[in-house]
Amino acid sequence: MTSHKESPLIEIIPYLFRRLTTELNAVIVKDLKPYDINLPRWRTIAVLHYSGGVNIGELARLSSLTQPGTSQIIDKLVAENIAIRTPRKEDNRIMKISLTKRGEQLFNDIFPIILQHQNHLTSDFTSEETELFISMCKRMLINIKKQPI
Repeated sequence: MTSHKESPLIEIIPYLFRRLTTELNAVIVKDLKPYDINLPRWRTIAVLHYSGGVNIGELARLSSLTQPGTSQIIDKLVAENIAIRTPRKEDNRIMKISLTKRGEQLFNDIFPIILQHQNHLTSDFTSEETELFISMCKRMLINIKKQPI
């Protein structure tokens, strides 16, 4: 029997991030199933919770979804009384999307589950390592928007 040797790809950040998110998402999806929430819907709800309400373009950007996909999710969340559209005071042609009380409750029910997964991922990290990892990921998000060399 031959032993499986880890691919050198594991040292390539995009590959590593993709593997990590794919495997983590597979586990999270199982925990979201009882809430009838998939990952794009969860990201949308989380962004709406933390933003306090945004327009569709900003919501798509912050949730890493396409604008048409975000629109479809919002249509369903509005129909389910999880989100609401309200015209912006400055320009009533632009809709602000925010969570309803039901949406906030859904966020509050699911967020501890997400934190459990995060805590599991970092269970053997020191608090300093966790902070450093988060800081480095934030820096990579900034760097990715800069022009490549």
